[in-house]
Amino acid sequence: MKGHEKRFWERLLTDVNPGWSITVEGSGAAPLSDQKVCVYVVDSSNLWMQAGATTAAGMANGARILDQDKELSEMAIAAAGSSTVAASEATNKGAPSAEVSMLALMALTRMRTYEVVKAQFGDVEGHWLYMVYRMKDGSYISRPGFLRPPSPELGFLPVEAVLSAARHLVALDHQNAFSEVGKKLRGCGGAYISAALRI
Repeated sequence: MKGHEKRFWERLLTDVNPGWSITVEGSGAAPLSDQKVCVYVVDSSNLWMQAGATTAAGMANGARILDQDKELSEMAIAAAGSSTVAASEATNKGAPSAEVSMLALMALTRMRTYEVVKAQFGDVEGHWLYMVYRMKDGSYISRPGFLRPPSPELGFLPVEAVLSAARHLVALDHQNAFSEVGKKLRGCGGAYISAALRI
């Protein structure tokens, strides 16, 4: 994709996805019409967000690769969390990296929600949330979320819809102290939560 064509698509996609600043990756990417898996990476402590998109086949291929290599799988999970924290801390210091979104997608395939979505819908198309909690003991944990609109459309959710989903997850995690995430939140002394995500 040449420079002027890349700029055209970035401007057009930014116009039809209000609230997001779109960067189109280089050659070799799947056609935009095939990218029906959206991921939203959110740092719940400061509302840093990044969105990315890929194909259902791309997400499934990543899952298959990690299925075959336990060490690589563990590395992907760790890298997704650490890259989110690093990107959040580096806000305004450079362009966002597609690596953060792709690592989040790979980490999501390691979570139970991925298998539940595949079993319920038969595919993984939809909107995936990868939210990171920064804990008061200095650690961080991540948790998944998934939204599947009745009539899926191309493009990203509005920013407010992503915030609403994140708010819902924060409320669930704090109301259910016996869930896996709830136990981790208690065990680490709680998390730093942006005021905008508190209900």
